[in-house]
Amino acid sequence: MLEADRSFAINVVLVTRAFLAGVFAASGGQKFFSLSQFSEIVRSYEIVPPRLVKPFAFAVTICEIAISAFLVIGVYVPLTASIASLLLAVEVYRGGGHQ
Repeated sequence: MLEADRSFAINVVLVTRAFLAGVFAASGGQKFFSLSQFSEIVRSYEIVPPRLVKPFAFAVTICEIAISAFLVIGVYVPLTASIASLLLAVEVYRGGGHQ
């Protein structure tokens, strides 16, 4: 019975990692191919100085793509999950979506 519980838990973790990898890949990919539009969104939030808007937008985009890749291949999973949680918390805090 204990082996079945362990197997179930491992499957839940793998499915969750795959789902989050898809979310971050889609989000990062959309931002990558619309970087100027995402830069304008970042600029509108006034969270970084104007001269750092484009580098910040690019860094967030690359970070999301890297998180996706790391979750898929299983590299640095605890660190990757922590950074992913932080990015998701920021997204929830600011209201989600691009308003």
